[in-house]
Amino acid sequence: MCADEDIRYLKGVKAPIRDGHTITILPSGVAGETIETVRIDREINIKGEVCPYTFVKSFLALEEMEVGQVLRVIVDYLPAVENVPRSLKNEGHEIVEIAQINDTDWAITIRKMDLGEEE
Repeated sequence: MCADEDIRYLKGVKAPIRDGHTITILPSGVAGETIETVRIDREINIKGEVCPYTFVKSFLALEEMEVGQVLRVIVDYLPAVENVPRSLKNEGHEIVEIAQINDTDWAITIRKMDLGEEE
């Protein structure tokens, strides 16, 4: 698993979330942490893809989004659960949540950050 302390792994999310819906992020038990509700602006299902395509497709999806919008990426390739968040965080985006949604699938939730790019 990724060593970043600010990434929480939550299990038990059973239903897929469609674009425009919200997810609730539960506190991890850290003092002062509160429940957060996040609106999902876009979801991509890239099950069956492997690295580096999981990162590339996630990155390209974020490029089409506005700063502050939230992308939810569904993967079933375990190395992508580590690599996609780490790579997107290195690019400057915020990893909101990583959640196992069933025995084989994971949801990675990312908020697009302002990277100071000119369009």
